[in-house]
Amino acid sequence: VDREYFHSEEFQTLFYLLLERLHTTHDREKLKMFGNALGNSGSIDFKPDDKEQYIRVLRDLSLGDLKVLNDNDLKGFLPSLPHVNIDYGPEVLPSLCRLQGMGLVITRLRPIKIQPGNSSNVSDAEAEPRMAFFLSGFGETFLRFISAQDSD
Repeated sequence: VDREYFHSEEFQTLFYLLLERLHTTHDREKLKMFGNALGNSGSIDFKPDDKEQYIRVLRDLSLGDLKVLNDNDLKGFLPSLPHVNIDYGPEVLPSLCRLQGMGLVITRLRPIKIQPGNSSNVSDAEAEPRMAFFLSGFGETFLRFISAQDSD
């Protein structure tokens, strides 16, 4: 931890940005994320990062958006597996689109491979390409930034 950072103008800016939202945020989980973000802003691990961008994103996301972002369906290789079709429900898609717009999630269109000669047995829904959502590098760093860090 860079202790001098907590006396800097940059830290004060982040503090006041979160303080503005403190009055309109009642959820304990999100308030905890505010505290984690402020604490992590002084971490040497995040020194080169644009911490103000992380704070502004955190302020604008709902708790539901944050839960979608932290879901395992977006992480690792799972969205890339050809035999895994993740069904994104109507309650999740708006969050995924917001997360994509903020750069936290990326999308790829996955084509459906149909075996030659089997096209008559495939319904139109099965033949349509599927959208796959992945956690971006920015999203991974953001999740670390708002999470409690282990003390060594």
